[in-house]
Amino acid sequence: MKLKKILCLILILSVCIKSYSQIIYGVNNYIEYHKGTLPIIISVPHGGSLTPSSIPDRTCNNPTLVTDAYTISLAKQIDSSLFNLTGKHPHIIYCNLKRTKIDCNREIVEGACGNAEATVAWNEFHHFIDTAEAIAQNQFPGKAFYIDLHGHGHTIQQLELGYLYTPTQLGYSDSVLNTSYYTNLSSIKNLVASNVNGYNNANMLRGNFALGTLLANAGFPSVPSMQTPSPGTNPYFDGGFNTANYTCHAAGNPVNGVQIECNSNVRSSYASRKVFADSLALVLFKYFLIHENLNLSGCTITTPVISANGPTTFCPGNSVTLTSSASTSYLWNTGATTQSILVLAAGTYSVTVSNAPACYASSAPVNTTVSICATPTNISSTVISGTSATINWTGNSCAYQYRIQYRKQGTTTWTETIITAPTVIKTITGLTANNTYEYQVRTDCNSAGTSFSAYSAVQTFITICTCEKPINIVTGNISQTSVTVNWTGNSCAYQYRLQYRKQGTNSWTTKTILALATTKYLTGLTANSVYQYRMRTDCNSSGSVNSGFTTITTFATLLRIEGGENSLVSKMAVTPNPCNTCEITGAENAADLIVTDILGRKLQATFSQSSNGFYINISESYKGILFIKNIKTGEVVKFVKE
Repeated sequence: MKLKKILCLILILSVCIKSYSQIIYGVNNYIEYHKGTLPIIISVPHGGSLTPSSIPDRTCNNPTLVTDAYTISLAKQIDSSLFNLTGKHPHIIYCNLKRTKIDCNREIVEGACGNAEATVAWNEFHHFIDTAEAIAQNQFPGKAFYIDLHGHGHTIQQLELGYLYTPTQLGYSDSVLNTSYYTNLSSIKNLVASNVNGYNNANMLRGNFALGTLLANAGFPSVPSMQTPSPGTNPYFDGGFNTANYTCHAAGNPVNGVQIECNSNVRSSYASRKVFADSLALVLFKYFLIHENLNLSGCTITTPVISANGPTTFCPGNSVTLTSSASTSYLWNTGATTQSILVLAAGTYSVTVSNAPACYASSAPVNTTVSICATPTNISSTVISGTSATINWTGNSCAYQYRIQYRKQGTTTWTETIITAPTVIKTITGLTANNTYEYQVRTDCNSAGTSFSAYSAVQTFITICTCEKPINIVTGNISQTSVTVNWTGNSCAYQYRLQYRKQGTNSWTTKTILALATTKYLTGLTANSVYQYRMRTDCNSSGSVNSGFTTITTFATLLRIEGGENSLVSKMAVTPNPCNTCEITGAENAADLIVTDILGRKLQATFSQSSNGFYINISESYKGILFIKNIKTGEVVKFVKE
């Protein structure tokens, strides 16, 4: 209670108004608080040079005593650069005591080592941070940002940004850092949750618009950043007592923040400090604009609006162009500086525009989505026959074509067929009956097949069909000794069996005919006889799978006539008979006809078309009994040539 009264008295009595900002001094001027109007609080715990004899050098807990040289000078230059850019000051808290006397980045026991004078200074330092954060939070709710400014002596000349992650943790993948556990470790976890572009934790640590990336792009290598995602095995300060207690890492504190360890190259001379401070001021300006949509300069500029030249949801391989409303300069969150950008990938896109060196505004984000080149769904098959099947599926709006692969189960080689979208059905032919087939389907989202989905799960169908009897069985071209049998076959057939026998006998003669045939010519029959016949379909080579025989039907061979041994009754006739000019009727083709004498000798004869058949022209001057024979049907006619 006594300490609080002392601090209140200090605040009342030691206010000094300067032209550049209001300064509040602690007891003995050991601590300074430069009150600002920006949502930025900068503390400098290790830059002081005062060594009052009333405070003994620290010896407790094996202390670190090295001064962070030029960090107070650097903080003053950052204040100046921010004021030049925005017309406003940050809040700055300095500890003017040398680190041998006090460490304001340690808890009080180690930091003040029990000395009363050092304890007052330690409490003032931290009280001023609390005060600055309270003012910034009141003016800019949820947007206050704390920087604990240090200097390091490591060999690698880069800024070390401490978000309270160890080097090992920064070496983890983005997916690990984006888990809730690791996000909640961060000193900027509230900014991760609230940034206007929806960037995740890894983005905020080392993405395109992370603080380290913006600094590196300005010419100051930083870790972590997109350029240097983690320190690896190199020395690295990950954030100390102040960062842990004055940022949202601490329970109930809404302030985001970071420890910045500055390498010697950015703080050892006035020129280097000014270049770095000017760059840091501009980076912080952009950082607030990009992530908080807060313009630190307070100037007037129209918020940009992004328009798209087409749907923001598109298929793989397609794109959309995003265009900002007009301004003087543009900075997209992709790093592009043109008014329009071509977007090929899904993501969140925003643009920051400027019409003056310190006058910026950021757009609302636009989300793009690339439709998935999805595997077909609702895949099914229907067996049409033993040799074909139809496959159906539900397609994808991004499909250019589909690929079906199929193979007989137990084999290793796929047969592939391509179907152009939007067709979502395919009949596969040329299969083998009574077999199980495997098949799978995928989507190709371009003609080359370089953008494609995964194949569907392998499914099966079985080419079983009904082993049906032959139908439409008819006989034709019947003669005394032969007949032709025709039928309509079955798609499951392996072969057909035709059986026939003379009526009244018991034994069947069997003919096996391959499946592709639908006709059979039988010879060696007996004239003037009635024959029975029947057929069946065999659906495998052994005939164990068959249709059963058809009903027995009959046909009759032609009759013989009385006369010579080679004389047969015929449908053919010679008119008149006897004849001089002889005409034969009942013959279909003159090429099948020959003329012989009673001794069976073939005579030279030609035939010419007549109105009823053919005229017979015999070159030799034969007269008497002659025979005309149809060599195809076996029919014979006897006639007398005058």
